Amino acid sequence: MDCSVPVDDLCEATQYENLEIPERISTIDEFFILVKVDTVFPTQHVEDEEFARIKNTGFLNFWAPCRRIEEGNLPDDVISDMLSTAGVPMHKQESMVEKISNCADEMANAAYNKGRRVLPMLVSVSIVACFCTTDDYDD
Repeated sequence: MDCSVPVDDLCEATQYENLEIPERISTIDEFFILVKVDTVFPTQHVEDEEFARIKNTGFLNFWAPCRRIEEGNLPDDVISDMLSTAGVPMHKQESMVEKISNCADEMANAAYNKGRRVLPMLVSVSIVACFCTTDDYDD
C-alpha cells in the first residue's frame, strides 16, 4: 500500500494493573510500559477468498522516568523512540504520541497513583502496512 493513502491506524494507551512488572530497584517514579504492535497487511485475493495477514511484534517493555508534573510526564521523543523500536514508522506516529502522552499525564496526576513508584501502562497499536512499514511486505 502507498504511504500517502490514508488508513485507520489505531492506538490505545491505558493504565493496566494486571501487568507483571519485573523487579527493579529505583529511587525515582517510573512508567513501566508494555507495547504490542500488530501490522495488518492489505487484503489479498487467493482463489476467490480474501484474507489479511497480521504480523504481531509480541510484547516489548520499556521503562521511562515519570516526572510527576502537570504535562509532559513522558516526553514525545521518548514515546517516538519506543514506537520506532516496536516497528511503527515515523509518519504514522503523530496521533499515537499524543494519545500515549495524554495517558501518561493522566496516570502521573491521578490521586490514586500518588505514592506509587511504578505506573504500569499498556499500549496497543494496530497499523496498516505500507511499503515503508516493513521489509517483509511481500512475505
